[in-house]
Amino acid sequence: MADATGRPRLCVVTTGGTIAMARDHAGTARPPSDPIDPFAAVPDVRDKFDLEVVPLFNLDSVNLTPSHWTALAEAVYARRDAGFDGFVVVHGTDTMAYSAAALALALGPGPLPWPVVFTGAQRTADDEAPDGPTNLRDACEVAAGDFGEVLVVFGGEILRGCRAVKRSAVALDGFEMPGAEPLGGLLAGGMWTGMNAVGRRREKEWTGDSFFAGFAEGVATLRVTPGVEPGWFRGLLEGDGRASGLVLETLGAGNVPESAGDAQGKLPGAGEGWVGLIRQATERGVPVVLTGSFAGDAPEGGTGEGGYASGRAALAAGGIAAVGLTAACADVKLRWALAKAQAAGEEGEDVITRVRETMDRVWVGEALT
Repeated sequence: MADATGRPRLCVVTTGGTIAMARDHAGTARPPSDPIDPFAAVPDVRDKFDLEVVPLFNLDSVNLTPSHWTALAEAVYARRDAGFDGFVVVHGTDTMAYSAAALALALGPGPLPWPVVFTGAQRTADDEAPDGPTNLRDACEVAAGDFGEVLVVFGGEILRGCRAVKRSAVALDGFEMPGAEPLGGLLAGGMWTGMNAVGRRREKEWTGDSFFAGFAEGVATLRVTPGVEPGWFRGLLEGDGRASGLVLETLGAGNVPESAGDAQGKLPGAGEGWVGLIRQATERGVPVVLTGSFAGDAPEGGTGEGGYASGRAALAAGGIAAVGLTAACADVKLRWALAKAQAAGEEGEDVITRVRETMDRVWVGEALT
């Protein structure tokens, strides 16, 4: 809802990150005690938009946890009816993909009545050529545009939040969507939009009744590599502090080694290596989500269904296929699925069933299919 001067109203939620950092005398970038105003270098943005800034956190994004995702989602949701035309989230780049995926899932299936746009910077605010001001300007333009989903705007590109990944720690266009083209972009003051972008909801009021911002703790992501022994991770399945869920980043399109190799590293009674680990976890009510090596791959029929015995054995042992998800989104979606199951009071096999149902469904365009 534009203000009296016709300027679009935007809510800007700040969480810290490089865009708000400066380097000390030793050249170390860290969040300052007094956060830097991200708009100080772009006064024209304040002239063009009616901005309400909400300083939520002042953190390096590596220090954000699932509880911060919940707080961020709730901050946006609480302002859903405040008359904003869009939201901008200023965020560090290291975990931006996680937070963007979390917010997309929390807000639920679109189209939303406004875009939620994540942006940040690769260079600190006191750099000789900071990229934050341009990214922030672009993010505000997109937040006022015709979008109805969670987005990442970075380096002149518009990306789906739950599909974005950080591909470089230094490149100014440091994000991409594996296996897909950007939803749009900005160049020389203009904006272009592709066919796959979701436009904002206009036909009726958005109730937000699908909002769910819970994310379980205790999820561990394990990367399967040649020679890595599953027995090394036996502690994740034991005791009161055992993991609530596992994500296995498998080889290829869902394949795992068929034997552990070194008998000393095997789980007790589990002579099938990774397959044995998956089976034990499933029997103990700990869901195991299988992702492929490449986030851009979406093999027909699901992870592990490409015809290889090693992949099919993982599924037969109880593994849950996560087809076409980025590594960040697979972690976030499992946490979200577990929290939904826990909120329903489910245990054991019921948790596995509910998590499987949630992981199998594409909620917000998170899977490349």
